[in-house]
Amino acid sequence: MAARSTFTRTSGSVITSAWANSLRDHVVPYSGITDGTTEGMLSVNTADDTLRIGNGSAGVAVANYGAPPSWSLASSGTQVVQGGGGANGSVLNSKWIRSGRSIKAIGQVTFAVASGTAGQPIIVRTAGGGLPAPGSDDVCGTFQYFRPGVPILYNGTVSMAPNGDIYMYDGASPGNPLGASPSFALALADTIWINLDYFAASAT
Repeated sequence: MAARSTFTRTSGSVITSAWANSLRDHVVPYSGITDGTTEGMLSVNTADDTLRIGNGSAGVAVANYGAPPSWSLASSGTQVVQGGGGANGSVLNSKWIRSGRSIKAIGQVTFAVASGTAGQPIIVRTAGGGLPAPGSDDVCGTFQYFRPGVPILYNGTVSMAPNGDIYMYDGASPGNPLGASPSFALALADTIWINLDYFAASAT
């Protein structure tokens, strides 16, 4: 990456190689990888549809220009746990975008198989599911938990640990995660809508 050129073209001027190379280096390059790592350099990663700016060691995503990518539950192991019991399910209508370290994600989790122990926290696991890992601070966000037929309906806030585990807190019991208080067990067809806002551990 060359420094900004001071060459001003006038009639009859000769375009020098240094000026031409500077012009070349200031055109935004694009490729299917993150390759614009030089401080201040702009580049486009066509694999994830992001405009990036180099910080000297990495190309930091500053804007998404394509369709937001989707995310899912944990890629291995039990995806939702409660006191030794577990559930596997799917995430529908999931999307996430980032700008630098700032992440916004939404998704709907529906359980295909569920079991759990009432009085224990319900933990939604996302590690390996496509969401960038959060930083050391817990994530801020909201949730709605719904069970048809009964019905059960809870609303409140969520926190997300650096390992991708999401805990939910009902507004009436802010000190205890959902499942512990109010106390109830996971069940088939339970659905959670999740909205997350957080800062990623990595800038890339």
